[in-house]
Amino acid sequence: MKVNFIVERSKTITGLGRYSTTLIRFLEQQGINTHIQFTTPKLPTLLAKLANKAGYDIETFLGHYPLRIPKVNASIHHLTSENIASLLYFQKVQPSVVTTHGPLTYLLRNDPDMSIPTRFLDRWFENICVKAFHRAAHVITDSHFLADFLVNEVKLPEEHI
Repeated sequence: MKVNFIVERSKTITGLGRYSTTLIRFLEQQGINTHIQFTTPKLPTLLAKLANKAGYDIETFLGHYPLRIPKVNASIHHLTSENIASLLYFQKVQPSVVTTHGPLTYLLRNDPDMSIPTRFLDRWFENICVKAFHRAAHVITDSHFLADFLVNEVKLPEEHI
């Protein structure tokens, strides 16, 4: 068995990074092969420069909301945060599991007191990520509140959580 961890590269140590590292170490201690695959896109320099002039750091954006990654042969692909689920919308990566710690910007999108101002493209991708949960074999959550939200609002089958 081989588990491919699809992770967003970060310049700082984050809770998501610690979660992934802990899970990878545990699986390796159990004798399970693991592979780490970063979502860092390889973009033509001209495209990156044009996007930058338009006000977008496209490399960071597509690292956060990936569209495609190279194929890796694995028994299962673990997308370690909800934003990486955008990948499942644009590319078949099967079988896959998505861990969601809480898509807060999506949850709060209609609350004017709590929502974070974002660009149209950000909101569009947040919606894509939540829709893409349906393409995963399972979604892992770390709270009953989030599990209930996924069943009641996103309409994920309870047995997929």
